[in-house]
Amino acid sequence: MTSATCLNLCQRAITLCQITRRTGVDGDWGIATVRGGYLNTAKQTVRGVDYAFTYRDSFSFGDVRVRLEHTQQIERNYQQFALDPETRFVGRVGTPKEVGTLQTSFLRDGWRFNWSMNYFGKTSNYHIYANGNQTSYRPTTPGERNVTFLAETPTYVLHAFSANTTFMDNFDVTFGIANAFDKQPPKASPAASNVVGNVPLFASQLDYLGRRVFMTLSYDF
Repeated sequence: MTSATCLNLCQRAITLCQITRRTGVDGDWGIATVRGGYLNTAKQTVRGVDYAFTYRDSFSFGDVRVRLEHTQQIERNYQQFALDPETRFVGRVGTPKEVGTLQTSFLRDGWRFNWSMNYFGKTSNYHIYANGNQTSYRPTTPGERNVTFLAETPTYVLHAFSANTTFMDNFDVTFGIANAFDKQPPKASPAASNVVGNVPLFASQLDYLGRRVFMTLSYDF
């Protein structure tokens, strides 16, 4: 935002601004510097619903526990200035409407076996652009290939498995495998989203590392 824009909005009482005046030499008290950063936000709203369900029971072969945690975003809007249109983020790449975790554990003979499933709803940035959908651009120069504009992520599911036990009363060990099925992140066009290579950068739900094995060991004093 330029200094002129900041001063104009401040004068119209749309936003706050900070200015530094000159020292008054020769009667000059004009504006020397203007802080151009955003100092006030006209409107920011976040609404959603969280669900949590737990089932547990004991059987002859062991104890079973299943827990589902689900978040449904209804609204996530942002408006910098009072005269600006609201930006709606729900459903955009990086802000899925539906996210959740399903955790299942089985306890038997001092061992706990865990299966964790994280799921994220599909997202799309197509509505931001004039065409509103996926587009393939035909080459105009001989030798060039077709280029497809991608601005969406499909429903994304990650699985992890682990096992945990305690021995010698004080040692706790956990080992397992994350992203067990080596789920790769979806690709997007650089023009549609901030990307690393062709992978959306600010979609925190995506796994960029792939399948990996882990182990943790702790000691209780």
